Amino acid sequence: MLWIKNVRPFLRRSVIAIAATLAFVSAPALAQSAGTGLGANPADPALWVVKDEDTTIYLFGTVHVLKPGYSWFDGAVADAFTASDELVTEIPEDDFADAWSLLIRRAPTDDGMTISRRLTAEQLARYRRAFARIGLPICPFERVEPWVPLFLLMSGSDSGGYSRRHGVETVLYAAAQRRRMATSALESLDMQLGMFDNLSSESQVAMLMQMVDAILAPAAGGNPNAELDAIVRNWAAGDVPAVNAQIDSEFRDVPEFREFLLPNRNNNWAHWIRLRLNEPGGKFFVAVGAAHLHGSDSVQAQLAEMGITAERVAY
Repeated sequence: MLWIKNVRPFLRRSVIAIAATLAFVSAPALAQSAGTGLGANPADPALWVVKDEDTTIYLFGTVHVLKPGYSWFDGAVADAFTASDELVTEIPEDDFADAWSLLIRRAPTDDGMTISRRLTAEQLARYRRAFARIGLPICPFERVEPWVPLFLLMSGSDSGGYSRRHGVETVLYAAAQRRRMATSALESLDMQLGMFDNLSSESQVAMLMQMVDAILAPAAGGNPNAELDAIVRNWAAGDVPAVNAQIDSEFRDVPEFREFLLPNRNNNWAHWIRLRLNEPGGKFFVAVGAAHLHGSDSVQAQLAEMGITAERVAY
């Protein structure tokens, strides 16, 4: 078990990086100190509301990692948050305390096949170069599922200033704590890890190689954060069609992961909203990855099939 001690910091950081990936597949992220959601860069992300006689549910699309300085937590967003009694996110903040044990339990390969045997010779060469770039040996990770080195590479890559500590959920959770506001979650971290663990080997390898290429991009004169930069710009502008187009592009090579990540979960969350509307009243601020609130299989689209309308808040 010596290898676990040697790579434990990387594994911990890798689990945190899952939050970024669940929002946008290509996002390599981490670093820096806590922000306030206020700053010099104006941002007006899309916000929706679902109402009945005694219940109000706001739906806010987030990015789980951000650079400091985006002024998104003001105006209508701040008003909706202040008017709400409960903050609802994808994962409970407390789950990250158990991230290490969750990852170790799920990491070993089920079929005994090594990473080297899953990759072609050309893929293996790029994979080795990427690990050398972040200064970590590949040998300890031969008998793990391919999604595990994906996160190791993500957590060791250049963040470009992006950080979960500046991410929307982190800022909202801190604000909720200051208000002594109730908090809850739609899923658990173990459920999200399970999505990766249940993917086919082919999809896991495709995602791994996408991350390898992002790590190696600077050597080729590229920007490993270019796609995330573009998504954040469009998110900040509230440009729903542009965000939707970029998200679809991200999933082009991993359709199986898209199915796991979006339609199934969106349907579950739409049912949660319907149940909330049928229960005694309340006001909820639901903050989930922006990918879930865009497109033909979004949470809003699933609600529409149930006869429930989500209206975009104009501001």
